[in-house]
Amino acid sequence: PFSHKLHAGEGLQCDSCHEPVANGDKMKIPGVADCMTCHQSIKTDSLVIKKLAEMQASHQPLHWTRLYQLPGFVFFNHQKHLASKVRCQVCHGPVQDREVMWQEKDISMNTCVNCHKLQKASLTCDRCHDIGH
Repeated sequence: PFSHKLHAGEGLQCDSCHEPVANGDKMKIPGVADCMTCHQSIKTDSLVIKKLAEMQASHQPLHWTRLYQLPGFVFFNHQKHLASKVRCQVCHGPVQDREVMWQEKDISMNTCVNCHKLQKASLTCDRCHDIGH
C-alpha cells in the first residue's frame, strides 16, 4: 500500500519520487531502491517497510498499477508542461489528498485541446502527434 496523502503530508513534492526520464517526456515510477532511500531509517519497524527491505535484498521489483496510458500515436512531455508552470494536479488531481490513486481526468484529445485553449498554448497538430514532417 502507498499513500500519496501521507507522503505529501510529510512534505515530499511530486519530483521527490517522480523524476524525469530521458528527454523528460515520461516521469519515473519509483522502484524499491527509491523507496528505501528514505525508509532505511524511517518507519523501519513497519511490516510494510520490512517487506520493502526484503524485496530490495532479493532484487524483487515493485509492481505498480498503471493509471494513465496514452495511445502510441500521441506523445506527452512532462518537462515541457512543468516548465510552463502546469502543476501536476491539473491532470492528476489533488494527489496530495489521495490515499488511493485513480485516473482523475479523461485524457482524450478534447480534454487536452480544451486545456491548451484555456492556457493559450499551441494547438498545432505536431505538438502532440508525429505527423511525419
